[in-house]
Amino acid sequence: FERLNQPVTNFVARLPFRLEAKLLVAVLGAVGLLVLLGGAGLALLAENGRRTEALIESQQRADSYRELEHDAHSLLITVSSALWMPGAMTDPMTTKIGHLQERLANLRPLSNDEAARIEEMRHEYQGFIDLVKRELGLLSKGDIDLAGALQIEQVVPQAAKIEALTDQLVEAADARMMAAIDATHEVYRTSRNGLIVFIAVAALFGIYFAHTISAFV
Repeated sequence: FERLNQPVTNFVARLPFRLEAKLLVAVLGAVGLLVLLGGAGLALLAENGRRTEALIESQQRADSYRELEHDAHSLLITVSSALWMPGAMTDPMTTKIGHLQERLANLRPLSNDEAARIEEMRHEYQGFIDLVKRELGLLSKGDIDLAGALQIEQVVPQAAKIEALTDQLVEAADARMMAAIDATHEVYRTSRNGLIVFIAVAALFGIYFAHTISAFV
């Protein structure tokens, strides 16, 4: 190692600079190695943080779809109960309709493809809400038979349709979440291996650097 390093140490020793200046450059080089090592670690943490945020966002989106589906089911149950207790269920139906509309308004797409699907789902959910309001109006007038027929012929099929659309969005969100998990694991393994190699190279270079300094001193 000394024979291989001899030309370098001789070159450094012959440079027309004071010893203090050479040592300062050596110290700055060592500091530069530490800065590079810290930068590599921060880049790894930043990438993992970004992917973790994407994973959390996908999970929250899937939960939002499930909550929306739950509200629609709850509204359908309340509508069915209103056929037997019209007066007692009017206020709960109105409240549940408001909650459902608020959840629909708060949905924000993550991509252009999802934007089209959310817009379609909003349209179908609005159709479901309009049918429920029609049934609520019939119940308010005391037309129980017409309200029951409307529920069987239109409200229930529309509820099944929006459930199918919501399930598709939930499945898409779950698929994105699983893909994000796999990508996060892969990036972590790649970054970890790269960081280990970088540390090993930096350590070897640091040893070489220290030997060079001691030799020319």
